[in-house]
Amino acid sequence: KSRCFAPFPFPADVPELLKDNIRAEAEALDALRKRVMAEHEDLTLTKLYNVLEALRANAGKGRALTEAERDMHDRGLVTLIRQHHDAIDALVAEAYGWPADLSEEEILTRLVALNKERAADEAKAELAQADLAVHRAVAARARCRCAVGTGRHPGPGCPLRVSARLAGATR
Repeated sequence: KSRCFAPFPFPADVPELLKDNIRAEAEALDALRKRVMAEHEDLTLTKLYNVLEALRANAGKGRALTEAERDMHDRGLVTLIRQHHDAIDALVAEAYGWPADLSEEEILTRLVALNKERAADEAKAELAQADLAVHRAVAARARCRCAVGTGRHPGPGCPLRVSARLAGATR
């Protein structure tokens, strides 16, 4: 696990059909890029994506691609690469339940918020597990008869409840 991938807030409860569609687009994109680079040894992913970025930056601004960029665009099938990326972006937005036309800034804002929300949920779950572990340890020593896990815990005579009251906490 990495510090980036492990906590990344992937979409939850994505329907299988949508997952299949994302997978199919991603595989088609990968196959296209591999084919282009096999057919044109001078083209690299960096060169293809620099041309793609130039296309996106130039959209509506009137600056034409340079002759070298146009050559890489045509041989590298950059318009097809762009179409696959646009389709993947729209499908992933759907997986999150977001509109497909969000800016990069809005996407990052939403991902950060979702990450914070999930981190808080995980912290609550970890705390609940720790509380249960503490109770089990205390209960084992005190022979507590509470029904752990049934929603009837802690009972009135539970040592955990008594120790919590003595410590000034409420449970």
